[in-house]
Amino acid sequence: MDNLLNNKTSGDLNQFENELNELRSITENYQNLLSTLKASEAKYRFLTENSADIVWHLDKDLRFTYVSPADKKIRGYEFEEVIGLSIWDILTPEGKIILEKRFAEKDQNKVPKNQPTRYELPLICKNGSTMWCEVNVNPITDKSGEVTGFNGITRDITERKRFEEEIKSKNEKLKELNDNKDKFFSINLLITEADNLSKEEIKEFAMLLNNSLNNQFRLLEDLLSWARIQSGKMKFEPIILVALEETYNVLQMFKTNLKSKNIDTKINVGEDVTVFADKDMFYLLLRNLISNAIKFTNPGGLIEINASVEGENVVFEVKDNGIGIEEEDLEKLFKLNSHYSTEGTHNEAGTGLGLVLCKEITDRHKGKIWVESASGSGSSFMFTLPKNNS
Repeated sequence: MDNLLNNKTSGDLNQFENELNELRSITENYQNLLSTLKASEAKYRFLTENSADIVWHLDKDLRFTYVSPADKKIRGYEFEEVIGLSIWDILTPEGKIILEKRFAEKDQNKVPKNQPTRYELPLICKNGSTMWCEVNVNPITDKSGEVTGFNGITRDITERKRFEEEIKSKNEKLKELNDNKDKFFSINLLITEADNLSKEEIKEFAMLLNNSLNNQFRLLEDLLSWARIQSGKMKFEPIILVALEETYNVLQMFKTNLKSKNIDTKINVGEDVTVFADKDMFYLLLRNLISNAIKFTNPGGLIEINASVEGENVVFEVKDNGIGIEEEDLEKLFKLNSHYSTEGTHNEAGTGLGLVLCKEITDRHKGKIWVESASGSGSSFMFTLPKNNS
């Protein structure tokens, strides 16, 4: 009996000792794992806090829960000023448009939400300046595949974007030089090889020459008009004008252009509507807006010219159903330093001065000019002029 008890006690002790050793091993492994995790955390913290790039974390609602110290060095914001903000709070208006478009494209193309993404976005700095950034986003998902947050890295690429813009500008100038070279080459061919060219080739070269000369003429005319207004050498002699009659006269200047693009026109101007304006300036103003409308309207389109009396002013509208204008380009239209100019639906060139002239003319008449447009939805250019000399 004693032997049985001794054997059982000895077995229990051995089992306890084995379990104790196993527990010690588990504890030792846990301690090693904890040490490794702490070392990894320290390494990660060291890397993020000393990185030249901004390391950040967003929750599922796109609000910042962490941002590395590099954000203060690059954008000037303290940690506490950023935490809790939405990604939309730090984007410029242009940046918001870019991100909204990218989100819409991802939804349209059914891109998986957990797929890493790269963006180039303009961000707001604390001093009010704008910086361009390359943003790499890595979604965080749970076991069910639902996105619970986002990790990311933001890199300052302002200088790179500036160089890209310089290269783009130089390429555009190079293209312009090449186009001019081709035009002069065509003119030279027309002069020296006329006897050897077919009627179609002569017609093509003649059209190139005509388009080139017309564009140069418009540029010189706009430059001269702008310079005369700026220097005060353009006479300002406002008189009472019958709006319908003068609008019709201006529109007649574009009969050939309208016919070549098969564009319909509609004039909605009352016979009794009058304006107190300088006739030459009024013609120049309306001519530029109609020319623009023709330029950006597709063949078979429609241009409307409307006028209505509002108080002491007449509001004119030149409306087309053409290609429209990107939202980010709207603010550039009436500014001389932005030199906004794009090709028309038939590759018509622009001078970049027409709308600047329109702004100068409306200012001279104590009126205003503005535009409503969206890409692909046409444009409406509105301006006001006084209805009488009171």
